[in-house]
Amino acid sequence: MWLNYAEEIKNKTPRIHNYLKTHEPELLDNFEVRIKLDNNSQEAAFREKVFDKLVSHLRKTLNNYSIELLLGIDASQQLAVKSYTNKDKLKHLLDKNNKLKLLQEKFGLDLE
Repeated sequence: MWLNYAEEIKNKTPRIHNYLKTHEPELLDNFEVRIKLDNNSQEAAFREKVFDKLVSHLRKTLNNYSIELLLGIDASQQLAVKSYTNKDKLKHLLDKNNKLKLLQEKFGLDLE
């Protein structure tokens, strides 16, 4: 049913279609369904373009008019600290990819 709705909106809202196909909703207690989005602009687009229609689709398809749809921003998609200096940027990249440290050591690279 989730993927069926994604297919229905494929031509009208391809970005939201792709998001729905790749991100499953979280089912909570009391007939609540949570969708975690990546950022505020994605949430605004979702609310504007498909929110009401998706809620209606879920309620009708499941024959349950108590269903509530909750939207939230996925905290793991937000950067905790912005990198400003070259050392900060390098540390951030080294944390993301261990192989960069090997390259740095192999070629004797340093920021100073």
